Amino acid sequence: MAPIDLALEIWILKLLSYSMSKKLLIVEDEPSLANMYRLQLELGGFEVFVARDGEIGLKLIREHRPDLVLLDIVMPKMDGLTVLKTLRATKNYKNTLICFLSNLDQPSDVREGLSHGADYYFTKASLSPKQLLEKVDNILSGREAKKMYGY
Repeated sequence: MAPIDLALEIWILKLLSYSMSKKLLIVEDEPSLANMYRLQLELGGFEVFVARDGEIGLKLIREHRPDLVLLDIVMPKMDGLTVLKTLRATKNYKNTLICFLSNLDQPSDVREGLSHGADYYFTKASLSPKQLLEKVDNILSGREAKKMYGY
């Protein structure tokens, strides 16, 4: 085996062993987007759960205790801001990492999301699934600055 192949194999094994223990929850009401994100994140080695609305999202957070929640804002039944406020007001979940992943990209939307306690805010249009995987990996490894607003 060539040295570069061995180095690449070692790097892949390290990445997989790191991320396999990490759980993610995607709370997204658009099935095609949720599936696209889920597939990319699973290929990155993460265990991924999906909720189609905020009520189911809260249930899955309590059930699985994810390391990071990717949360849409505009959803049926319970919007993302309400989910965030509920988590931040609950002792057991107030430190859960929350990343808004939304189409709302006005500065006022971003300020509102971050002011209610979101750790990160990214716009869907600015991130490919592969870029989202990179962001998630950076967040969970501590390489992504808090309160990031991504374009």
